[in-house]
Amino acid sequence: MKQPVKIAVFSIFVVAIVAAFLILISGDDGGLTGKVDNVVASALVGRGTDQQPHAPSNGPRAGIATNDPETRSATSAAHPPRGVPVAGVILPEDSRWSLRVQPPAQAAILETVNNAVPDENKHGIHLIVTAVDRKKFWAAQMIKRVPREVFADRQMAVRFWGRSVQQTPVWVVFEEGRSPHTPELQVKVTLTPEWRQYDLPFRTTRDHVSPHANFCIKAGIQPGEIEVSGIYVEEY
Repeated sequence: MKQPVKIAVFSIFVVAIVAAFLILISGDDGGLTGKVDNVVASALVGRGTDQQPHAPSNGPRAGIATNDPETRSATSAAHPPRGVPVAGVILPEDSRWSLRVQPPAQAAILETVNNAVPDENKHGIHLIVTAVDRKKFWAAQMIKRVPREVFADRQMAVRFWGRSVQQTPVWVVFEEGRSPHTPELQVKVTLTPEWRQYDLPFRTTRDHVSPHANFCIKAGIQPGEIEVSGIYVEEY
């Protein structure tokens, strides 16, 4: 008998002995099959085959229009789940908002607790813009100075509920607190007449220590009313 054939026969003999031994110690064929299945399943999990693609929600959180080239989706599958925030940078009931208006624009702001908001936290703001200058980038902006230090390379997110009967666009901005006010986040959102929740992740590129950063919501250059509620800026 040629050497390769002898090796093949010996290999088959060894495999048969090992299989018989495993059947004996497992008690029945089902036990052996279960063990093999568990081993295979563990190997698949280790290779990541149990992970499903993250799809955007079909509910009210899928709210940013994507037909505008300046607008970025709030629920993009490119952003992995963030888990639990480690720090609340801005909370809905934090310090009061300040309003800045670019003349000849006219606007007024009301801080509200609106029971119509489909969220546990009802604190928000209601901006009414009655006149604008269409040659400018924005008519009015609502500003909060971030109350704590924020450092570079931190995963952050802004989330809030918003609506506008006139579908007024706003820019959501997280920027440095001094000139030239370079933004870390600047996203255009066209609000809908219905309450919808928005989720805007970003990563910081610089330290915001002295002064702290600004968080702004800037109204677009058209008259209308804007309601924003449950505003969180969080670090993950």
